[in-house]
Amino acid sequence: MRVDGPNGEEFILDNMDSRRIKGTRDWAQYEIVLYVSNRAKVIAAGLLVYGTGQAWISDVKFTAVPEAQLYTELLKEPGAPPF
Repeated sequence: MRVDGPNGEEFILDNMDSRRIKGTRDWAQYEIVLYVSNRAKVIAAGLLVYGTGQAWISDVKFTAVPEAQLYTELLKEPGAPPF
């Protein structure tokens, strides 16, 4: 998931790089939580396939969450920018 601002400026990105889904899997729910600035113009969601194989995506949902939960664990680092 990526949040872009005016003129294509990338505000924030989580591509699950450090928590890739590997191998053959049954359907499962995965979540990405990102801060969406009021200046955001585009929210992009999708998936990447590394190597060979196939992947499907279904039932993408966008939900507002409490401000205390602005990021997935990947982005909860000290000094991580809010956008």
